[in-house]
Amino acid sequence: FLLRVELPAGMGGKQVCSNILHRSMTLAIGGKSIIKGKFCGMVDADECTWSIEDGFVEVILIKSNASWWPGLIEGEVYVPGVGNEDRKKKKRQQQQQTVKKEAEGKRTQKQELTQVRATQKRPARSHNAPKQQRTAERIGVTKAPQQQQQQQQPQKMKKKKNQEDRYVTSTGGTVFGKKGHGVTNDKGNEGEIITNILQIEAKWQAAFDESKKRLGLDHPATLEAAFQLMDQWIGNYRLSRIDNLLKGPENLMAVSKKAGKQFYIRAVQMLAFCRWKQFRFRESLNLFYEFQDLVGKSAILLENMGHTHNSLGETEKAEQCFEEALDRLSKGDKGNKGGLLMGLGVVKKGRGDFKGSARLLYQALKFYSGEYKGVMHSIIGKCHSAIGRSLEALGGCMRAQNT
Repeated sequence: FLLRVELPAGMGGKQVCSNILHRSMTLAIGGKSIIKGKFCGMVDADECTWSIEDGFVEVILIKSNASWWPGLIEGEVYVPGVGNEDRKKKKRQQQQQTVKKEAEGKRTQKQELTQVRATQKRPARSHNAPKQQRTAERIGVTKAPQQQQQQQQPQKMKKKKNQEDRYVTSTGGTVFGKKGHGVTNDKGNEGEIITNILQIEAKWQAAFDESKKRLGLDHPATLEAAFQLMDQWIGNYRLSRIDNLLKGPENLMAVSKKAGKQFYIRAVQMLAFCRWKQFRFRESLNLFYEFQDLVGKSAILLENMGHTHNSLGETEKAEQCFEEALDRLSKGDKGNKGGLLMGLGVVKKGRGDFKGSARLLYQALKFYSGEYKGVMHSIIGKCHSAIGRSLEALGGCMRAQNT
């Protein structure tokens, strides 16, 4: 279920009070009760979230099973809305497109692997060819066309030491990136192929389970495997798993704190990201400030704080964070310029500066299009979506639709 309730002007996240349980929920805005009652079924409360999008409070409710509900809240009369069939048809089309994209991704991956294998085959050369080539280079004689053609052949793929899952060719061919999620472009930036992503997650799951069984949860090797696994989970939105591992019976937060500062820092950061994606923004922000106390301020951390302040409706603080982070980048600090431009663009949209928002979002799109040229990445789609919303707010509906 997706509920959308218009947020009154001048109100933000602080004025929204939501409590979602397995069998009931309450939602109040500015002290006024909007929804209160028992569900017609059960929901997975840990996966249910709410956020503020384009002046509306959006509540996402995930049913605990696929059973049919006569409505949402008991006692309410359910009247099918106009266009339900259209929405179902659109959902089926989206599912078909998703399946089609996954199939295309598999075909692309297979073609790339075929191309890489093809580059490993060298043409036959005579026994004396290498010696003749070196002699020509030493005396400065122009090489024969046959020798030039042989030199241009891509060499076999080699695995660099101490760089797990990162493969390169000596001629800079198309290869898989460090994360193993997809192929890299000429800038070394990595795309996303869902089959690869799920394989890497399964690999780290097996490594964590094996290390925990043999060495125990508090062993450094087990903790390293745990954080590598959670890195995959956070990208795949396995939020309940992260929550359970860090704060559940195994309490990896406490284990990490005992193991040393380097592990506790990573645990705080991971929980902050998890809370953010669970829409528990205030908890996330407090964790980011704790992280700042541990490691100091940086452009990357300021970006995360900016997004969190904005999600809480604290747009002035969010703008300050993004602008300070951009200033740090200009002075040599490391960070993600595209993310900062995009975050600042979203903030300006929320404050009514639609032209300024669109300008910054176009800059972010240009940045990411260059960074991920030639590979597939979801951030490009997010930029287009954000630009479309800004143009729609400006009244450019046709331009928004084309974006």
